[in-house]
Amino acid sequence: MRALLDRRPRAEAPISYSPRGPMSWLSREVNRADTVAQLSVYESVSTLHAIVNRIMTATAGVQFHLYRLPRSGDIEGRKKVTGPHPIKTLMYRPNPFQTGSAFTMAQQQHEDLAGESCTVLYFHPTLGVPVERWLARPDRMSPVPHPTKFIDGWVYRSPDGEEVQLTNDEVVQVKAGPHPLDPYRGMSAVPPAINELEAWDLAARWNLNFFHNSAQPGGIIESPRELTDPEFDRFTKRWREQHRGVANAHRVAILEGMKWVDRSYSPKDMEFVDLRKFSSETIREAFGFPKPMLGGTDDVNKAAAWAAQTIFARWLVTPRADIKRESWNERIIPLFGALGDRMMVDFDNPIPEDREDDDRERTSISTAVSQLVAAGAYLEDALEAYGLPPMRRTADVDREAAAEAEPDPTDPDEPTEPGVEDPDAPVPGTEDVAAMLREARNAATKYHR
Repeated sequence: MRALLDRRPRAEAPISYSPRGPMSWLSREVNRADTVAQLSVYESVSTLHAIVNRIMTATAGVQFHLYRLPRSGDIEGRKKVTGPHPIKTLMYRPNPFQTGSAFTMAQQQHEDLAGESCTVLYFHPTLGVPVERWLARPDRMSPVPHPTKFIDGWVYRSPDGEEVQLTNDEVVQVKAGPHPLDPYRGMSAVPPAINELEAWDLAARWNLNFFHNSAQPGGIIESPRELTDPEFDRFTKRWREQHRGVANAHRVAILEGMKWVDRSYSPKDMEFVDLRKFSSETIREAFGFPKPMLGGTDDVNKAAAWAAQTIFARWLVTPRADIKRESWNERIIPLFGALGDRMMVDFDNPIPEDREDDDRERTSISTAVSQLVAAGAYLEDALEAYGLPPMRRTADVDREAAAEAEPDPTDPDEPTEPGVEDPDAPVPGTEDVAAMLREARNAATKYHR
């Protein structure tokens, strides 16, 4: 049993995920155009823009903290690190040009649109620990597949075509979800809704062209005879000058022997309003986004609005924060070596508290306990029946407070010397963290998106 517990994970996969022959990362260029299209649709579809914007701002608002675990590893005994630490600096100041919130917003935007984000780490040249984080566009990042090691590194292609080779430690990939056909890339909610996104965009462009054409129905102009090229060009130029544009709306058309034939459909005929509403609903459903969070107030009361906020936080914000927490604890903190021992990252619960529901529950329990006591039950038994702790006397509270203030000599986590094992004290070797970071930033190689 001990041999199984002490066994380390294999460095190689038992199955092959790529051809065993030579395989260049250039063979995966086919996905690059799709990724660019998914990132670009954010600019043209207002419903998608609103959904992604609300998700990324809410995720960036989640408060992350650095904790130090006791020697026992018990998560209940962890303490928040309030002093300076390189991991905290990397969290709150990822690079000289971005704050932690700005970085998280851009990172979440990539994950919701392209299905993944790629963070490039810069390591201190002397200490060998990451001191900066740079976000790279997913379409510029390509994994280098390996038949047994799964990924043998990454290649970053800069805007001017330069190819930068990166190791696995230098790249932290966060997937919004696994891709069913590509184990190397992530998948967002955009591809399943791509037809609705395209329909929404085309409908918006049709409406825009409708007004560009004087809000008049389209049609054809019939001529009793075939026009020569100069006659056709002259007529076309004159028509556009006199009748195209909103400023020329409702001008009388002089056709000079020609006949106008209506061949158009109005927005009402094509039901574009219903089409755009259906497309918006489909896009919203693809993300699992509650309708009231988009500003819809039809048939929405206070209870429904509160339920929408809870659903949004529970099913959209919390899972995304979980993924980032795992990325910190499993990928980034181990890169700090001894500086990362017994360190972990966690976040505050973003789900809002329902104070009214809590008040109702407390009132209900209080009434039930009072009824039991009135019926002859002991107070301690009534409290225990509802899972409540026993009532304590003032003397007991004072005695417990005094005991907590005195250090326990049997506790192995209790410091024997001032500052030795204090989780809030600077870690040995990191007293001059600020100077270290300034030196790293001056020597850093910058990765541009």
